Amino acid sequence: MNNNYNKINKIINGDYMNSFQYFLQLTKIPRPSGKEEKIANWLIKTISKMGYKVVKDKYQNVIAYVDNGKDKTVILEAHTDMVCESKIGTKFNFDKSGINTYIQGDYITAIDTTLGADDGYGVALILNVLEHNTSKYPNIIAVFTTQEETSMDGAKNLDFSKIQADYMLGLDGTESNDITISCACGIFLELEKEIKLNQQKCNVYELTLSNCLSGHSGEEIHKNRANAIKEIFKFLSQINADIISVNGGTKDNVIPSTCTVQFRSDDNVETKLNDYIAQFKTTYPEEKYAQFNLCAYENKECNIIENSNDIVKYINKFDNGVLVYDKNTQLPLTSINLAKINIVGNKIIINAMFRSNLDNQDEYKEAYISKAKEYKFNLVKSNYAPLYTSLNNQQLTDICVDTYKSLFESTPKLSNIHAGLEGGVFANNIPGLQCVTLGADLNDIHTINERMKISSLVKLEKWIDAILKMLNLK
Repeated sequence: MNNNYNKINKIINGDYMNSFQYFLQLTKIPRPSGKEEKIANWLIKTISKMGYKVVKDKYQNVIAYVDNGKDKTVILEAHTDMVCESKIGTKFNFDKSGINTYIQGDYITAIDTTLGADDGYGVALILNVLEHNTSKYPNIIAVFTTQEETSMDGAKNLDFSKIQADYMLGLDGTESNDITISCACGIFLELEKEIKLNQQKCNVYELTLSNCLSGHSGEEIHKNRANAIKEIFKFLSQINADIISVNGGTKDNVIPSTCTVQFRSDDNVETKLNDYIAQFKTTYPEEKYAQFNLCAYENKECNIIENSNDIVKYINKFDNGVLVYDKNTQLPLTSINLAKINIVGNKIIINAMFRSNLDNQDEYKEAYISKAKEYKFNLVKSNYAPLYTSLNNQQLTDICVDTYKSLFESTPKLSNIHAGLEGGVFANNIPGLQCVTLGADLNDIHTINERMKISSLVKLEKWIDAILKMLNLK
């Protein structure tokens, strides 16, 4: 950590570095979604040393209370879990190992894995506020939630009777000059279909598409990035093939970068694949590192899925990507990401994530369920995360804008993000809560190319300090 510290000290010329020091400590603590006990215990220990009341619930959420004797209370919120992705061929145990980081200029990134800046920086910023609490701040409730990257079950199961406040600053954005004033709802869908297998010996092909750009399935869904599952099945639709096995995608909220399928075919697969690769390169000019790999095995014992062509048809009719654009900004308002597909026993399972900034989720959900039933797929699991809107947070938004202008002599952006944020859960459970989300400068979150601009933490430290002091005057 000392080498990192020395490098950063040169970058930001002696400005506050407390948040970054906390972030470096966080990178050494394993914190996959659903396995946040280690980070929760570390937070309890760290915050207790500061002298604040701090509690942990059975979901490993951690809540700290700072009573400054004021009339107003603000929630500072971040999630402790991270998306765990590693480079293909890299054996990395996220359950036991911390992240290996390195610094390039003003950026920190990880070696062959996700960095966890989403949302480690938010946790670090809150700890910095607690460490430097002042009587000029309102009362503070610091909330560190869990499982944000999978189900938001941490936030959904908070005891909100003990978390009442006037304002909330969520610290989970991706740009330091941006104020997120509303977020999309999210619906996780899991579909399954029973399959029958016929065991026989045959010549088998194994096709893998890997190293697609991938990315966050909300913020990158409109950027013409290949969905590896869709592309594999698009190719299968162009040949006569019987599927033996398939495995694609890793996370519900990530555009799948890899998919592997085993199949039987009597077609000239190699020739048709070469033609398809040429089409792929034309369609996705930015996918420079995507790789197709085809292997053939003779006279192999295998289980062929009966009527697998119906699966191919369904995946190709699955409306993936942006469904509704904003006519003014050309940014997505409604989208869906086909995230995962695999075979477990005698079932094929598909996971997808629907997002919308509009109040149309039920309409689209029912349409997808109806289409799935046509091909004998049934909905077995659905998880909903609510949106929040900009209708009730004007005062807080104005304070954020005014303090930003005063500090940095420019005007911040106001954004309606096409992604789920826990502010939606809080706003739906705390009457009258004004909520916005701020962020550090992050690139390529949810991928092994994730990186964070270090000096943006210093910027946020100053901005949050000014916002809290202004809220205390209201």
